[in-house]
Amino acid sequence: MRFLGIFIFLLFQNCTVYRGTSVSADKAIEQDTKVVLVTNDGTKLKFKKLLKDENDLIGVAKKRKTLKYLDEQGIKYSDHGRMRHYLLDSLEVSEIYPKNKPVSTIVTVAVTVLVTFTVLVISAGIIIFSSWGG
Repeated sequence: MRFLGIFIFLLFQNCTVYRGTSVSADKAIEQDTKVVLVTNDGTKLKFKKLLKDENDLIGVAKKRKTLKYLDEQGIKYSDHGRMRHYLLDSLEVSEIYPKNKPVSTIVTVAVTVLVTFTVLVISAGIIIFSSWGG
């Protein structure tokens, strides 16, 4: 039963792959997707997306590590349900990497197929060896 639970858990995992080249804030906003921001001190922060409000850059965050870092830096925010909208203008950002949607989809499908195939092979092996009786 535990094996089935692990299988179902792995089957519904979602992989996020980020682009290998940095883009401008405007390009990341235009793409309307998850992003990783790298600060000048090398810290990687994950955001659901970036927004522009007049001239202000806003990061929509939910990840604990990101929230903790931004709170420690004293970055202003407003709560929006389970998300926080951080005003990122005072944050020194060196790079922005958006989610690579096509590659993320391919990796997610590949992992699902691999997990399913592995479970089928293991199940077939168990059935064959348990019925062997020899």
